[in-house]
Amino acid sequence: MHPGQARPRAHPDGNEPRPIVEAARRVRSLLAWRDVRILVGIFLGAQALDAVTTSLALRSGRFEEGNPWLDEAVATHPLLTYLTKFGIALVIVLALLLIRIRWRLRDWVLFLFAVLSLAAPAANLLRLGGWLH
Repeated sequence: MHPGQARPRAHPDGNEPRPIVEAARRVRSLLAWRDVRILVGIFLGAQALDAVTTSLALRSGRFEEGNPWLDEAVATHPLLTYLTKFGIALVIVLALLLIRIRWRLRDWVLFLFAVLSLAAPAANLLRLGGWLH
């Protein structure tokens, strides 16, 4: 142990701390709060809505993928690409929940991610409706 390094907390049962169990407990405790669940739900829902609206737009034949990195992947393996994007969104949510920041700051960061993630599906819906070119 290095000088100044905190000692790992001993568990009441005497066992060593397990990082995955501790992380799962922390995420569960944060998701117990209604505001956190709502913001996480908006963020993940927007990611799913983005995949659906992008797929509909591409199937219409009037649009092409705007992200040049994903263009070929969406054309060859759309489901795998959308599942990968959703997996990345889940990793982002877990990272936001696991970093140790103050409660209000976490809420603001989650709010920012949730609101900004609505931009892509909103733009897709507007394009599909013909209101945005």
